Amino acid sequence: MNNLKAIRQSKGIQREQLSRMTGIKTGTIKHWEDGSVALEKAAYISIMKLAHALEIKPEKLFGGDLDG
Repeated sequence: MNNLKAIRQSKGIQREQLSRMTGIKTGTIKHWEDGSVALEKAAYISIMKLAHALEIKPEKLFGGDLDG
């Protein structure tokens, strides 16, 4: 389980927007969000791009309290 979808939605960012912001394919983001591919297996650079685009620390993508 990861927080990617919840964080993206809380920031009002569409999946396609995040794809353009990061250069990560929309389908890849979808697979990470629905859990069909574990985000933990994503390349480090992709995780950093997601965190940067969403303005969060990378650790927040891996579960836990969204407010913390």
